[in-house]
Amino acid sequence: MQHLTPETLGARIIAFLRDEMGIEDDLTVDTPLVSSGLVDSVGLMRLATFVERETGVIVPDQDVNVGHFDTVRQIVDYLGNRAA
Repeated sequence: MQHLTPETLGARIIAFLRDEMGIEDDLTVDTPLVSSGLVDSVGLMRLATFVERETGVIVPDQDVNVGHFDTVRQIVDYLGNRAA
């Protein structure tokens, strides 16, 4: 990841969800995004594009799923593993 700490990346993802996707719920790194219905399939692709832009890590389409992208913590962990 481009010199982003996991905490900074998590904060940026939460800010994106609030500011760009209009999610007004209280969000934490463990808030379910997809499984709760806060983020739909189009939103999931927007989120994946955002994290690619922020981190420089390419996310294959097949990895953009509830297993990797349901919580901010899962996203940060996934990206850390991809960048390793």
